[in-house]
Amino acid sequence: MPGPPVAVAYRPDDVDRMHATMSAFFAVTSVASIITLLASPGGTAPRQFGIDLVESVSMIPFLAIGLLLAKPITRALKPATVHAASLVLSA
Repeated sequence: MPGPPVAVAYRPDDVDRMHATMSAFFAVTSVASIITLLASPGGTAPRQFGIDLVESVSMIPFLAIGLLLAKPITRALKPATVHAASLVLSA
């Protein structure tokens, strides 16, 4: 059975603090996933990683747009709305 969602385990009152902490969490777990993929036996993981890396580069413009819009959108929303959305999205 999976553990509790991150939003349930860590839910401060300050939305900016929650956003920063969750961003750091996802950055660290993404790096851990990449290392695990590259270290897996079988020889296909590094080749698949290269394909995934090329596909991921095409997503950079959308990542940049999301980063630019995240702060103003979360500031415009009530903290209760952000907390509820984080619970729904992390479940």
